[in-house]
Amino acid sequence: MNLLDKIKKKNSGLSAYAKFAGEFVYPTLTGPLKSRMNFKGKEVIAWSFNDYLGLQSEQRVIEYETEIVKKYGAGYPAGSRLLTGNSDFHEQLEQEISQLIDKEVLLLNFGYQGIMSTVDSLVDRNDTIIYDQLVHASLIDGVRLHQGAKHSFRHNDMDHLEKHLAKASATGAGGILVLVDGVFSMKGDTAKVAEILKLKDSYEFTLLVDDAHGFQTFGERGSVGELMPGVDIYISTFAKSLAIIGGFVAASGEFIEYFKY
Repeated sequence: MNLLDKIKKKNSGLSAYAKFAGEFVYPTLTGPLKSRMNFKGKEVIAWSFNDYLGLQSEQRVIEYETEIVKKYGAGYPAGSRLLTGNSDFHEQLEQEISQLIDKEVLLLNFGYQGIMSTVDSLVDRNDTIIYDQLVHASLIDGVRLHQGAKHSFRHNDMDHLEKHLAKASATGAGGILVLVDGVFSMKGDTAKVAEILKLKDSYEFTLLVDDAHGFQTFGERGSVGELMPGVDIYISTFAKSLAIIGGFVAASGEFIEYFKY
């Protein structure tokens, strides 16, 4: 079968709905990128806008970015960090985030791909992944790459999580990776990080928290706060609170050194 013909037959879901929704699917918004924009000639509130703190339209940020572009160019730096793309700006930002959350930090070009890569780099076919059923799609895609055992638990259901931990601990030859979001994007509620950490008293596992929606917007320190020492790997994008491309992974120095390469 021709793959393009196959696509025509599978054309359903949102693409089919778009025929009836018209401009309300892929809406064309005009004006400065902020929480209030123009749609069909009227000012509207963009409820799903990523710029949580309004930094994208903050005048001081605009002025500083303009100054940096004039000094270093619009594409600085160019190239992989492993070769020619590392700069003192990268290292300075890593140090500042590290001081904020008390872990070693490595910057990521993109949050989505970075999260997938982190999951993929951690596990092999002997390991087990256990994940909340409502984790972000980037974690789901990371799980899909895994060739070993993988199980989802009901959203924020600690009893269901413990059942999977008990089974994996009893039968698995490898390690266990538990995946949760800090703030779940589809529901807006938070992971029960404190309760998950208590399970470490009974089971050995590595906890990864994707806090894309919590970093710098949630809690007194803009993260999981006093629970951070128990979180083995903490990941966030810059796209939500900081309104810019990129992200970071934070963990022990040993993991960061391994993940670099």
